[in-house]
Amino acid sequence: GLLLRSPGFALVEGGGLKLGDAAEAASRVSPTSSYNKYWLDLSLDPLNHDNHLRHTADLAHSHLLHLAEASGAGADTLFAIPGNFNAQQLSILLGVARHSPWQAVGLVDSALAAAATVVTASDSRQNDYIHLDLQLHQVLATRLEWQEGQLQVARVAQIPGVGRENLIATLLQAANDAFIQQCRFNPQHSAEHEQALYNELKAWLAGQGQDVETLVLELRTSTATHTAKVPRSQLTSLLRRHYQKVSEQIAALDSARSAQLLLAEPLALLPDLTAGLADRAEVKTISESAALDGALRYRQAIERGNGALE
Repeated sequence: GLLLRSPGFALVEGGGLKLGDAAEAASRVSPTSSYNKYWLDLSLDPLNHDNHLRHTADLAHSHLLHLAEASGAGADTLFAIPGNFNAQQLSILLGVARHSPWQAVGLVDSALAAAATVVTASDSRQNDYIHLDLQLHQVLATRLEWQEGQLQVARVAQIPGVGRENLIATLLQAANDAFIQQCRFNPQHSAEHEQALYNELKAWLAGQGQDVETLVLELRTSTATHTAKVPRSQLTSLLRRHYQKVSEQIAALDSARSAQLLLAEPLALLPDLTAGLADRAEVKTISESAALDGALRYRQAIERGNGALE
């Protein structure tokens, strides 16, 4: 089963390093000390910050150590990797893994592994598929095609600017404007209030309270409680501008409109996205742990079989 979910956040604090949920929970409080692109931009390029971190690979290594400690696991490991990782990034990942409890014995494309949980070679229709996954700073679209009886990755497209952090930033501005207009109170004057709004909007995007017509946001100060109301229709209208980029990329990957869409669960939970995509193609939601399940199901085909990868 899924032992641990840990977002790609790191926070330098008091000479130490917070990672995962703890780092995300303070990312708006200490934005200049917060990092959340180190997996996306994994490299050995020097960081221009005076915080004793050499490069993003240092943060990735620290995150792997954190995962081992927090989960109590660590051994021969299959890595399900997003298809946007280039050869250099894969090499860096294997390098940092060798210095962690996670010894890589196999690599697999995460979209292919996820699709393998719902697609088999006996599928009578032999459909092509487009797998869509929500990352922090982009949506990743992967076209999967049948070739000689095997499902293979045909194309990978990054859709920047529509990741979870981009969506939250758009909603944050709308929420901030609502507080100013309705309460004459500016949450952006306080990092703690901005963090509180971030937390609420992140939960809303994950499906909590999306069925209500009006999102009620509340912030407390030492002297007052401020309440702002934002119509759901306003929020979804703002999000649809981002969704349009996803639809355009799907059209570019599937001009014949023949592929079935496979949506990773965090993406499928976004308000009104699935309904909009269903007008174009058949949509199937797959679980958040599908890539892990698929990797384990086909582990014998993925494992190198002769120890850790180099």
